[in-house]
Amino acid sequence: MDYTKFQSMPLDELLTVTASKEPIPGGGGIAAMTAASAAALVEMVANLTIGKKGYEEIEKLMVSIRDKAQALRQRYLDGIAEDAAAFDNVIRSVRLPKDTPDRAAIVEQAFKDAAASPFELGKDIFALLQLAEQAVRYGNAWVITDGAIAAMNARAAMRSAFYS
Repeated sequence: MDYTKFQSMPLDELLTVTASKEPIPGGGGIAAMTAASAAALVEMVANLTIGKKGYEEIEKLMVSIRDKAQALRQRYLDGIAEDAAAFDNVIRSVRLPKDTPDRAAIVEQAFKDAAASPFELGKDIFALLQLAEQAVRYGNAWVITDGAIAAMNARAAMRSAFYS
């Protein structure tokens, strides 16, 4: 199955699929989506600072923040599919016939792999928190609330990813 479809779905469709009886996308995928939206807000703050009068001295910093946030946003979007694939593997493993050789080890490994994906995502989100903090501290004052919301969403996404 192609789980990358989740990252290109219209938002309303992704939320409808999430709300369905299907187990994927689930909490880890939504944590990744939340992180991606936080990264987009950090990018926005940087973009609304770059080239603005009064912010010339920090333009290089804002370009760096924007570029890093853009790369992280793509990483988090990819995380939606990674989480879905990992959890789907858990489901397939659990559904193996009880007499499957090494079934217990297969199921255990599937759970370990499923936990690793959101854990790595959570570690990656820490970098976004640092970028959001810089965006709030140095970015365009007119959009400081967007930077703060990015930080709050990044924190929520990180905690959610670690919980998943």
